[in-house]
Amino acid sequence: MKTRLEVGFVFLAVALAGTSPAWAELAAPNAAGVSMGHIHLGVKDVETERKFFILLGGTPVSNGTIQMIEFPGVFINIRQDQPSAGTVGSVVNHFGFHVRNMAETLEKIKPLGVKVEQNSPRQAFVTAPEDVRVELLEDPTISSPVEMDHVHIWVTAPPEVQAWYVQHFGAVAGKRGRFDAANIPGVALLFNQQDTAQAPTKGRSLDHIGFEVANLDETAKKLKAAGIKMDVEPRLASNGTTKVAFLTDPWGTYIELTQGLAPAKPPQSAGAAEQQVRPALLFREEWKQPPYTGKLNDENRRVTQDAVTNPNLELKLYGTDARNLSVYVHEGRHDLWTGMVTSPVAATLRDKNNYIDLTGLARLQCIVRTQSLHVLHPVVKLADGTLLAGSHSDATEGEYIQSEISFANQHWFKLDPQKVVTSVEVKNPDLSRVDEIGFVDLMPGGGHGNAGWSNISAVQLYAQAVPRDSASR
Repeated sequence: MKTRLEVGFVFLAVALAGTSPAWAELAAPNAAGVSMGHIHLGVKDVETERKFFILLGGTPVSNGTIQMIEFPGVFINIRQDQPSAGTVGSVVNHFGFHVRNMAETLEKIKPLGVKVEQNSPRQAFVTAPEDVRVELLEDPTISSPVEMDHVHIWVTAPPEVQAWYVQHFGAVAGKRGRFDAANIPGVALLFNQQDTAQAPTKGRSLDHIGFEVANLDETAKKLKAAGIKMDVEPRLASNGTTKVAFLTDPWGTYIELTQGLAPAKPPQSAGAAEQQVRPALLFREEWKQPPYTGKLNDENRRVTQDAVTNPNLELKLYGTDARNLSVYVHEGRHDLWTGMVTSPVAATLRDKNNYIDLTGLARLQCIVRTQSLHVLHPVVKLADGTLLAGSHSDATEGEYIQSEISFANQHWFKLDPQKVVTSVEVKNPDLSRVDEIGFVDLMPGGGHGNAGWSNISAVQLYAQAVPRDSASR
């Protein structure tokens, strides 16, 4: 999920690198093993519906007998059915994409004669065939012409629905403008307050939404232990390889869980295959309060190596006032907070036993929050000691957002380790042997209250380990 990071604070937490591969791929899962999977439509005229989503920018793909339209972050599955009604009036009122160029996108779908309601040059609602409502939001910074953004759920009690998805699917609670949000890798679930309950989705033109899970049997077991009834127990889909199960949330959204929905990678040379494999989890860091005596205050909240929970990681700090980087608890998680730091600050993590290979499909997942123009950027320290800040940025306007960062297409700028300021761009740095990784906040903190600051928690790095020699340990 795209966010911005501009905070005078470099926190080198291991990240995931790479760009979207040529084959169909979903976002890396969160700590609960969940990511966005698909939107399933049931319509009378399958070919017209497929044509709309292909003109919108999707690519037809298949996984055995399962035919889909692929977008970055989601598949659209379409089957022939006799829907009772469209999306409006149901719990899932619509779903939305980011598009790089609104005018070009609307021109592409114009031949179908679909209804377009354009509220501003950068926002439009399109009624796709069979009354499937789709929102388009222009974002010129996205890497693809179109990518998945959100599912908009209309309910009478948004905070309760948000909490349910946080509890059972590991979503990160946040806000999107006036809407409560539950952020899952690949999608933001947005909740709109309604006076009356909307109709369930099952049987409508948008029949259900789908989450991809790492282990379907284990996920179903946990859901049932929490008192959730499975409408359909885990079983194999028609292609004989994908596992599926179904449930309905308490407000009427029909949900499919899948394991192995994405098509298999195409045949390729051994060298190409090696580069295109998404690496496994290398490490996780969740922070903790360092030991202290007396009353807990700003002074004994200062971060030290004792705040690191992973025994294989070393914390490194940069900036003239980095010592005032603090550990706080928000939403039940420990995080690093820059509010009391009076200088730009960078924090990195160093694996004691390994360098980090950030080439290929490495990714960094973390939960971040920024306030009052603060932005977070990734930082790496190369094997030769050069400190670099990346062009990726996440700004969350006070919301907690789950961020996923890749590295291959970023611009990198030299970072002064004392002043924590950027200078010249470094072209094509060697990211195959990274010594440290984290984030930088390039602005001083503003203290408690509504002043500017940034937070970072729940760091997960998916990357290849490169063993250190004895001299570099």
